[in-house]
Amino acid sequence: MGHRSLGLSDAADLDQLCAATAQRMAAELAHCIPPVPMGWGVAAAAWIRPDDGHSVFSPHLTAWRDHPVRAALTTAVTSQPGPLRTAPAVANDADAAAWAEARLGAGADPLPQLGDMPRRLVFVAIGTGIGGALIRDGVLETGAHGMAGEYGHMTLDPSGPPCACGGAGCWETLVSASALAHRAGRTSARSVLDDALAGDRRCEEALVETGRWLGRGLSVLTAALDPDLLVIGGGVSVGGELLLGPARTELERLLPGRRHRSAPAVVGARLGNDAGWLGAAGLAFRPERRRRDPDLGDPSPAEG
Repeated sequence: MGHRSLGLSDAADLDQLCAATAQRMAAELAHCIPPVPMGWGVAAAAWIRPDDGHSVFSPHLTAWRDHPVRAALTTAVTSQPGPLRTAPAVANDADAAAWAEARLGAGADPLPQLGDMPRRLVFVAIGTGIGGALIRDGVLETGAHGMAGEYGHMTLDPSGPPCACGGAGCWETLVSASALAHRAGRTSARSVLDDALAGDRRCEEALVETGRWLGRGLSVLTAALDPDLLVIGGGVSVGGELLLGPARTELERLLPGRRHRSAPAVVGARLGNDAGWLGAAGLAFRPERRRRDPDLGDPSPAEG
């Protein structure tokens, strides 16, 4: 198992991206034994329509708005020489990462307080924005329109900063990488995280305040979804306990029914940047996807 990276700008033409992806895949498959993959998947930072892999909207990537991603990728790969002729699974990037964390990462071990595996895992990815997903009894819940898990656009402060989605005071305007950088008076979240972990007082305080806003949002998710495990991923999660400690404290303070229940566990993601591609690959083999999708052919006995 391995992976390669293509460096492209956020505004890159999506058809060009599909063509570049197809060319790279054809080159890689030429060296594989056997050369024909059983399936393949794509994780996209966009709201994906589940029935046809169409990118409906992306708050941060304009090229990904209203684009037939799966159809474009299928056309691109079938135009290349080689054996790949199957349509990809296309999923939201947070959905893919959540699936991987549930199967291979933070959700793959029993919870001490339960003495059992988590049944309801909520994944929250904090980066440019906030994405998320719900895994219930091992199944990814995508919602009626494929837009479940857009937690970043919950309004936590109606008088707060404007959001790329058109709203104001969305959770991601208060917790995202840009929010962290602004809070610390820096131009990048990376410098805030590095300096906070090195002991810079102002950066520590910015990360702690970001953690409090994280906890406030987690309390809303807990009220709505009643998870037993909250997994925090994305670039900002590198802040570790400086972020997660205040988040747990705020969650416990605001926890609905806190006198009669325990708070869900809040842990950092384990798979890092690998979660997206691992999840995209795994989601390509869900039996329910193949049953509803005539472009994929019949699953082999080994799938599922």
